[in-house]
Amino acid sequence: MKQYDPNKVSVTVAGFVLTGFGEDTFIKGSRNSDKRNTHVSAKGEVTFSKSADDTGEVTFILKHNSPGNAMLKRLYNSDDEFQFACVDANIDGDIGIAGSRCVVKTLPDFERGAEVGEVEWNLLVADYDHAFITDF
Repeated sequence: MKQYDPNKVSVTVAGFVLTGFGEDTFIKGSRNSDKRNTHVSAKGEVTFSKSADDTGEVTFILKHNSPGNAMLKRLYNSDDEFQFACVDANIDGDIGIAGSRCVVKTLPDFERGAEVGEVEWNLLVADYDHAFITDF
């Protein structure tokens, strides 16, 4: 098994490579709904249905002094859509999540303390894509 290196995980928002992530989990992404569902009739006949909902949400954690915070606030204030991508090059063929139509959901809570704090940002993604590009 290969060694994991967090430096091989890159996050790009609107062409800007984010830096200054939090200490532990720094990115998480998920679809808003299941891609496929089942319908079972009274007689046990199964039909699969495919959802047209490709939306998702991405959350990432930055230190409160990360330069990415100012850029994300500008994106929030602009109301413009932007692209997002996260690529994990730890695995041959890369694994990642992406979207070409994203907006910042809301401004993060403001909090300061004795140490460097963390800020949680949430993106809404209209065309969430969770790509596993590996050889089987």
